[in-house]
This record gives sequence, C-alpha cells and structure tokens, in this order.
Amino acid sequence: MVYKLKQKIRNSPWGERLTKPIESKPIFPFCYAALHKLGLTEGFPWLDTVANEQYFAARQDKINTILNALADKKSKDVFLRAIRFRREGFCLMPGSLKDQYFPKDIISLSDQEVFVDCGAYTGDSIVSFRKACNAKYKKIVAFGADPENFSQLQKIQDERCVFLNCAVWEKTEKLPIYQEGLGSTLAVLKNARPADKVVEISARAIDEVPACADMTFLKMDIEGAEWKALMGAQKTIRKQRPKMAIAIYHTNYDLLEIALWILSLNLGYKLYIRRPGSCAIYTVSDKRGGSHTGRADDTRFAGGTLEIGGDFLTFCALRIGHCQIAERRNVTIF
Repeated sequence: MVYKLKQKIRNSPWGERLTKPIESKPIFPFCYAALHKLGLTEGFPWLDTVANEQYFAARQDKINTILNALADKKSKDVFLRAIRFRREGFCLMPGSLKDQYFPKDIISLSDQEVFVDCGAYTGDSIVSFRKACNAKYKKIVAFGADPENFSQLQKIQDERCVFLNCAVWEKTEKLPIYQEGLGSTLAVLKNARPADKVVEISARAIDEVPACADMTFLKMDIEGAEWKALMGAQKTIRKQRPKMAIAIYHTNYDLLEIALWILSLNLGYKLYIRRPGSCAIYTVSDKRGGSHTGRADDTRFAGGTLEIGGDFLTFCALRIGHCQIAERRNVTIF
C-alpha cells in the first residue's frame, strides 16, 4: 500500500517536477543508497531476494556462459549488477536515457530499415528511431494493444507506418490482460486481478504478420511477454537476422534465457547489455553490425517507475571482425 501510494505521488505532475531535478544530480544515487541502508526507502516489495538468490545460485553455469559471450566489459558489469539487484534488492547502476534504443557505439542504421516496434506505446520509440536514422527508412510496423495509447499512435502521419492494434505473442489468439492503474501500459495476466481491470485483447505472432516479413530491426517492450513473442517470431528472425532490442529484466527467467536463446540461434550475434536510465532491461541482436534496445516494465507494476538498480539493456549484434571479450572467462558472483 505504501509503495503504491509513493508511486502515485512520484508519477503525479508535481511529483515529476520535484523529483526529476533531484534525480539528475550526480550525488543522488549515493544519497539514495545511504537512505536505503538506513531502511528509510520502500525499496522493491515485489522482489523475493531469498528465492532470487536460490534461483541464480543454481544457474551459475548459465550466468558464466552469458558472461563469456558478452561483447564488452561494460556489458559484463551491467549484467552482474542486474543479478546483484535481484539478489539483494538494491544495486547502484549509472545510466542515461540518451540514445536509449539506438546507442551509436553499438547500433548502425541504414536507410532501408524495417523497424518492427512491439509495444509502441504512443510512438515515443518511433520518434527516437526516425531521429536516429534522419527519417530515412523503408517502413515501420508498430504494435499497440492499449486502445487509448493506440489512438495516439495513429496520429503519426507517415505513409510508411503500419499500425496494428494488437499484442505480440507466440500465436494468434485472444489474451486476458491487466491494466495497471499507475501507468498506461498493459501486462499479461498471471494471477487473479480485480475483474474491472481485466480486459481481453487480440494477439498475433510476428511470423504470421506479412508486414513483418522483411524486418531488419526488432524492438520489444511488451511487459514480460517477450519470451512468448520471440517464440512466435523465430522463422522471421532466422530468415532476416534483424537487429533486436528485447526487454529482459521482467523476470529471472528472461534475464538468463533470452540471451541464451539468441546465442543458440548460431546466427553470429554478439551480446551487449546496457542500462538506459530508469526504465528496463533489453536484449539486442544485429546480423548487420548493429544492435538496439527495448524497454519494458514489471508485470505487477506495469508503467510504474523503477528505482536505482532496476533498469538494464541487453544488446546482441554481429560485427565485422573480432570483438574482444574481457579476459576473465569464469566469473563467480560474490
């Protein structure tokens, strides 16, 4: 109750005006850390740190496999901090919203990109994409499940954009979803929810959408449904080998298994992990030498703002030549 009240205050108009300047100061993370140590912050009540510790301890081999595959030292650091956050409930992590989905040191965009935006919201990532490629691209396919947000999305005036009012899933079907009152995003229904907040939406698999057949860039921010959506996009991914930005921070399973699945494709992808700011974790892949990121929120706090330590991005890319991997081949956390 206290956490939700805090979130309402934090996400209110005056709350934004008050906290944004404070959070942007370099000293903020250290002040928050001190308050957290004193037990004066609510932290993350939805994190079961005991269960998380057991989960990751039993999967150290998978953690090491991912660490050895990550393309740079920064990625390894972010990945270890992501796991530490889930184990301890708090971990300082520097981040920036600049180039959130299209970091120039990883992503390379052409003027023939087909950008498939899963979880397009009101078009914020589309705006960033068009800016990153100077509005030179072939096509945008945008998926949006929330009717209200979708109406805003459709206001984008561009004949190269295809808008689809549905969720992305492993197959075409109807899905029950839960709309979190604190945000404007939707979460796949997992547990019992208040009946007045549960709605049914249409969902489609990317492999079954003709407009996505030639995609070159896949971004997913779909509230914990990324794994299912990837299973419904396997054929297109294997054929097109697109750049990918996939949120992976929603669950412990996603944090490990999405990256391992991308590696298992054996398509030459390299993995990068980044934390863009207070938003999420993503996985990115690129056959053509770039990578990209996506954003997503926890299913129980869809649309809510996570605190320090809760946001990460994973990038996966194939680059020409050899990308040096950090010297430590076997890393044991703590």
